[in-house]
Amino acid sequence: MSIRTETCKSGTDTPGSHRKSGDPPRIWQSHHFSNLKIWLGRAVLRYARLHELFLELRSFGHRILALCNKAHNLRVETGLVYERLPNGFLRLNRKTQGRIDCIQKLHASQPWLSPMDWQLILSGWEQGCQFGAALVNDTQESKEQP
Repeated sequence: MSIRTETCKSGTDTPGSHRKSGDPPRIWQSHHFSNLKIWLGRAVLRYARLHELFLELRSFGHRILALCNKAHNLRVETGLVYERLPNGFLRLNRKTQGRIDCIQKLHASQPWLSPMDWQLILSGWEQGCQFGAALVNDTQESKEQP
């Protein structure tokens, strides 16, 4: 399927449009592009595995570029080992222990995961912690209001 844009003799995309002669054609608004989007949407549904393979290949390329970057760090930061209690004593940091347990369970079930995958997982883990903390704060604020 090829995308073709046609212009009227007056140099505009459609009669009555106000496109200057040096402007590019409005391909994004053409019905040909809409048909292409519909076709691609159907192809993704029909060939889901092919689409998944494409996404993995795209991810692979970006991973290689990240690994080649000299600033890239292969260490996975899990957090502080201990946390200080209000009375001054130290105890194991529960958040760090949870992050370590998460990585260990994933490594046991999916040993092919790389440190880059672990960083992504821990990033999601951190977002979940922030969401949970915000949810607790919202709940406490709603209880305090009469």
